Amino acid sequence: MCVSAVTTTTRYSPYSPSSLSPDALSDYRKKRDKNNIASKRSRQKRAEKQREMRNEKEMLERRNIELKTLLGSLEVQLVYTIFSTIKVENFFSNDNRSVLKF
Repeated sequence: MCVSAVTTTTRYSPYSPSSLSPDALSDYRKKRDKNNIASKRSRQKRAEKQREMRNEKEMLERRNIELKTLLGSLEVQLVYTIFSTIKVENFFSNDNRSVLKF
């Protein structure tokens, strides 16, 4: 049976109030406040970028639907044009030219 000794270490912050002079504590507080402001600004920018990306995604999805609808319409027109062309070609190939005499 193996028994291991568990040791715990207590970590002390180098910036604990008891270890800092008032000037150092003031400098530390200023740095923390500045960092907190920068962090807040960073989170706001990230949230704004996500909103913009979500809006762009929605716009692109709508545009995609519009383009698919247009594609369907153009495909129908193409089929109609092809069949119309075939009918005209068949009309002329069946020696119906005499009908068109002016």
